[in-house]
Amino acid sequence: MPPCSSTRLITAALATVGLEELLTAVYCVRRQSEPHGKLLTEVEQFLLFNGDLKDRLKQTITDGCGCATTADVPSISCESQQAIALLHQVPGMTRTHHRDFKSSQPIARLRDGSAVRVWKNMVGVDHVFIATTPTT
Repeated sequence: MPPCSSTRLITAALATVGLEELLTAVYCVRRQSEPHGKLLTEVEQFLLFNGDLKDRLKQTITDGCGCATTADVPSISCESQQAIALLHQVPGMTRTHHRDFKSSQPIARLRDGSAVRVWKNMVGVDHVFIATTPTT
């Protein structure tokens, strides 16, 4: 029996963005129309996720995902724009969620003073951030 269309949609979404990104997007939307307490309880009852993921999802519920505040800023320097353009050309490179920025460590500075920061998540996926305002 073939899977229903919603199962195919969910599978395709997971393959494209990953489970954490999908859950974050779901809770970003649900937090706008459902009681936060209900959502926090729901996340706490997840049996297959570690505390770190649960904490990030809870933060999304209480603080919002903030994606609108992390949109491309027109005032970033030419050097940072060039670095971002180079990163976009790397095969397999996708955007990451800004909440993981706090886990990253600086590894280099661009000529404009922006920091190149990296972090590897628990499943070994490397993340690269360009911090246009020095944060070290």
